[in-house]
Amino acid sequence: MATHLNDKTHNKSPITLSEVSFISFLSIVFLFVLCQMQSNHGSLIGFSYWLVPDSITNFMLTQGLVNGEFSLSSFLASPGVPLFFSFFYIFGLVGFLVANIILLLINIRYYGLQSVYVSLLLYPVYLQLLVLPSKDMMVLVVYFVALYYLVKGDWKKVIIIAIVAFFIRDAAPALLLPLVAAGVIIHKTNFRPFWIVIISFILGMVVFSSIGALAGSLFVVSRNLSSFQAMSSESLHGLGFGPLGYLARVFFNLTNSAFRLTFVDDRGFISIGSLFQYISGISVLVCFFIAVRHIFKSKEKTDQLISVCYFVTLFIISINPLVQGRYLFPMSIVASVFFFRKMRFRSVIGLYVLVFLICLLGRFCYLYMNIPFPPPMEFLNVDLMNLIH
Repeated sequence: MATHLNDKTHNKSPITLSEVSFISFLSIVFLFVLCQMQSNHGSLIGFSYWLVPDSITNFMLTQGLVNGEFSLSSFLASPGVPLFFSFFYIFGLVGFLVANIILLLINIRYYGLQSVYVSLLLYPVYLQLLVLPSKDMMVLVVYFVALYYLVKGDWKKVIIIAIVAFFIRDAAPALLLPLVAAGVIIHKTNFRPFWIVIISFILGMVVFSSIGALAGSLFVVSRNLSSFQAMSSESLHGLGFGPLGYLARVFFNLTNSAFRLTFVDDRGFISIGSLFQYISGISVLVCFFIAVRHIFKSKEKTDQLISVCYFVTLFIISINPLVQGRYLFPMSIVASVFFFRKMRFRSVIGLYVLVFLICLLGRFCYLYMNIPFPPPMEFLNVDLMNLIH
C-alpha cells in the first residue's frame, strides 16, 4: 500500500495572502535590481550575467510566436513554453514575472512556502529565471507535482504528467517514467534501496555504452550526440563511451557546478550567473550526502523513495554525452524540500559548511592537478528594457 504522510509538505493546502505577498515582494525586488544593473550593462559595479541565456532564447521563441515569426523546428522542441508565456507577453517584464509567480504558487499549493525558500534561496539560479520565459521554471513545477503523486502512490497521474512534460522538455518522460518504476518497487516490495541504486547505475552504464546505436532511432539522443561531438573538450572525448566515460559523467554532473565554475567573463566582470550556479551546486552536493545517508540508514519509505529518485535522475542525465548538471537541479530541489523538513536548522547549516569546504578542496585539487577550468564566458551585453520593446 502506498505511504501517505500527514504533514503539510505532502498535503495540498490553500495558498495564503502572506505567501503571495512574500513571493511578489521578493520577485519585484529582484526585478528592480536587475533592471538597474542591466540598464548600465553591469559596468558600474563590475557584475554581469544577470540573465540566463536560455531565458533569452525562450523569450525570442515567445516573441516569435506572438508575432507569427518563428522557426517551426525550434518551436516544436518545447512548444509548451512559448505557448504558456505568450498569454503574458503583452504585459512585458511584469507579465513574465506574474507567470513565473503563478508557477511558484503551484509549488506552494503542494508543498507550502518552504518550496519557495529552497528554490529561490538555496538554488538561486531559479531566482534569475523569474523575469523572462523559463523552461526550467516549468520543469520544476512538473517535478514538484510528479513527486507529490509519486509519494502518494498515484502512478497514473505521474505517467500522465511525464507525457505532458514532453511538450515542455522533450527529455522529460525519459527522466520521469523510470521514477515510477522506482516508486512501485519501493512501495510494493522490501527490495533494499541500495540495490535499486546499484542496478540503476549498471543499467545507465549499459545504455550509455549503446549510445551510438540509440542515436539512429531516437532524435533526442542523436541531437545530444551531435552537440557533444561539436562542443565538448578533447579530454571528455578521450574517455569514450565505456564504463569510465559514464562514471566520469556521473561525477561531473554531480560536482561541476561546485568545483569547476569560472566566475568572471572575458571582460573581467564577476558573473552573477556563475555565483548563483555555484550556490546551487553546493546545494546539490548537500542533497547528495543526505540521500546517501537515507539509502543506508532510513527506514521510512518516503525518504528511501526520494533518495532513490535522486540517484536514478543523476544516472539518467549522465547517459547524455554532454555534461549538463543543471538537469539535476529540479530533482535536487524537490528532494531538499523533503529532506529538510525533518532536519534541524543547525544541522543543515553545519552540512552546508562541510560541503563548502569539500568544494574548496575539490577546486584546489583541480588546480593542483593542472586540470583547466572552462574559459571565461563571453560578456553577455543585453539591455533588458530594450529586449522587451
